[in-house]
Amino acid sequence: MTTQSDDQKDILDIAMLKDAFMNDLDIIKQILSVFQDSIQNFEEDFKSLDNAGDHEELSRLVHTLKGSSANIRASDLTNMAANLQGLIDQKKDYSDELNPLLESIAELEKEINKIKAQ
Repeated sequence: MTTQSDDQKDILDIAMLKDAFMNDLDIIKQILSVFQDSIQNFEEDFKSLDNAGDHEELSRLVHTLKGSSANIRASDLTNMAANLQGLIDQKKDYSDELNPLLESIAELEKEINKIKAQ
């Protein structure tokens, strides 16, 4: 088992993920693959719903991201999605929240790809 820096732990808490799935790397890889599939079109879908002004579906999309990221123990992304969803639900300006969230998703995908390569 490898140790992680604090930065990596913020992106994905692999120790918690391993604990949750009894150190079964094959299952963890499958779960991470499903997560990647689920977020594949997140940015495109978000921008489309945002442009359409469909705040209800936008909130659902971000809520799904929040739950999915919690399931894989990506706590920073979970918190960012929760914050974004709150702003959407309150009909407040959330424009400053999107880019950091998308950057976090990109970093998480890099980390997932490293794990899947093991």
